Amino acid sequence: MSSEADDFGSNTKSLHFLLVPMMAQGHMIPMVDLARFLAARGTLVTFATTPVNLARIQTTIDGAAASTLPIRFVELHFPTMEAGLPDGCENADLIPSADLFVQFMNALSLLRRPLEAYLKDLDLTQ
Repeated sequence: MSSEADDFGSNTKSLHFLLVPMMAQGHMIPMVDLARFLAARGTLVTFATTPVNLARIQTTIDGAAASTLPIRFVELHFPTMEAGLPDGCENADLIPSADLFVQFMNALSLLRRPLEAYLKDLDLTQ
């Protein structure tokens, strides 16, 4: 092994993963499990989702917080109004009508702005 490989852990910054799950219930809890797995191996993990989705997995979040693993949970504004969706329609299973699926997908693409704003303000030294 080269000395570079031997020194990998001591000469590099800690890894920081950003997880942004698809706004569908079947994606949320497995992504929290992935966050726990990564954090248990010494990496900082930021889990970004919307207020409604965070509320729906609050018990799972509480368990992750109790574990004292380095996981941040970040709320991003989901642009329901901008996309023509009813308030609170932040998850695929909350779409009240199949006619609104295109608007939901458009809202997902609009989530880019709040995510970019969060990343610009992110202090990577923490």
